Parts: sequence; structure tokens; C-alpha cells
Amino acid sequence: MCTSTSSASSPHILKDAYLLAGRYFVLAAITLVALLSKFRGSRLMAEQAALGAALFFLLTPGFGVQYVIFVAPLLCLVNVPAALRWGWVSGLFIGLAYWSFRIPGTHLASLHSTHLPVQAWVIGVAAWAILLQFVWRDRLFGGLSR
Repeated sequence: MCTSTSSASSPHILKDAYLLAGRYFVLAAITLVALLSKFRGSRLMAEQAALGAALFFLLTPGFGVQYVIFVAPLLCLVNVPAALRWGWVSGLFIGLAYWSFRIPGTHLASLHSTHLPVQAWVIGVAAWAILLQFVWRDRLFGGLSR
């Protein structure tokens, strides 16, 4: 009998490693935004805050669904169209997440006890893509709109 590790367990190993080390990627990315702003040209504080919040959601290994609101006001300060897209799509994500875990018979209560349904994942990826577009195209490489 062969006891070698199969390639099917590799995603689990990567996921577990990122769950342990992901916070350092978040901190490094936000520090990089601050350093680039200091040494390559000044960014407005609102842009730095919006980038930091977006990078947090792009890189974090896990978060509570209620925290998606954290990005919305910061996006509103620097890119209203992106903020509106984020608000609508992340709002759909939150609504579906809470609806999926609602407690029958209890008014507006939910208990998140398992993984999100596939529909929520699809909408969540769409929201994630909006932030990715904001960070990648509009802020890091698209130049500043002053």
C-alpha cells in the first residue's frame, strides 16, 4: 500500500497555510500602499484608506459578512461608481447570506452555522471582482483622478 500524499490534498494544504499566514499578506499589502504613497507620490488619505479596506477584503483569509459595509463609505470618497457597484452587489451577497441562515418563525434573526450556499458564493465573487477592479485598474495602475 502506498502512503504518498495525493495532489487532491494540495488545495487543503494551501488553504490551511493561507488561513495561518493570510493576515501577514494583508498587513504587507497595506504597508506597501503606505510606503508607495510616501515615496512615489502622495496619495490622498481617503485613497489610502479605500485601498487599505479593499485590499483587506481581497486578501483576508476570512471575515464576517456584516463587515462588507466597512469599504462602502471609503469607496464613496474616491470612486462613486465603484462604490455603487460594491454597495449593490455586496448588499445582494449579505441579503442572500442572511436569508439562507434565517431562523424560521423568528423575526429578522439568523444563525450562520455552515458554509454559504453556492448562489452566495457567486455573488460574493462578483463583489470581490469589483474591489479587484478598483484596486488594480483604478488605483494601483490607472493613475489618480485628481
